[in-house]
Order: sequence, then C-alpha cells, then structure tokens
Amino acid sequence: MASHLSDAGDTTIQCVAIDDILYGEQINLIKMDVEGAEVETLKGMRNIIERQNPHLLISAYHAPEHLYEIVDLINSWNLRYKFHLKVHEYNTFGTVIYAFPDDGMG
Repeated sequence: MASHLSDAGDTTIQCVAIDDILYGEQINLIKMDVEGAEVETLKGMRNIIERQNPHLLISAYHAPEHLYEIVDLINSWNLRYKFHLKVHEYNTFGTVIYAFPDDGMG
C-alpha cells in the first residue's frame, strides 16, 4: 500500500513544508521520489532551493507531464540550473531529472 494509507479514505495527514522543517540547515543534495507529488514538494522547498542551490535528483515517471512541469517550475525561479534526464529502467520507471546549479564553467 505505498500509494495510500486507508482503503476507506478517511485518514487525515498533516503536511508541513520542507522549508519549515529544514530552515537553517545546510542542504547540498535533494533526492526525491514522492509518488507523483514532486511538483508540490518542490514548491514546499522553494526557499531552500533558492538560498542554497542544491543538486536535485527528482523522479519524473509518475505522469508524463512531470517531465516538463518540474523543469518549468525550477526555471520559473530564475536559478540557472542545468538539466539532464536519465532513464534507469527499460520501461521508463526510474526516469530521473538531474538538476545541477550552472556554475558558468561549461
């Protein structure tokens, strides 16, 4: 049951922005596979990403539109990231967007 907690659908989960949990921590790498909630999760860590420019490894196989939504979201923050895409499994499961700060060196 990786994608749900209750068959009845009556479980309430409190969500907290990662910006609030990790405020003040030094973050240089973020790796995420949050079962299709990658865009929302990125929005909840925008301040960390803007302040610290960590390397990002983001799963992007849950919905086809995630391939461009994730890149478009990060680009909309004007942070100068370079993007790479790698498919780690033959059936597109394991597709990962790698986003690295563009240091201007190449």
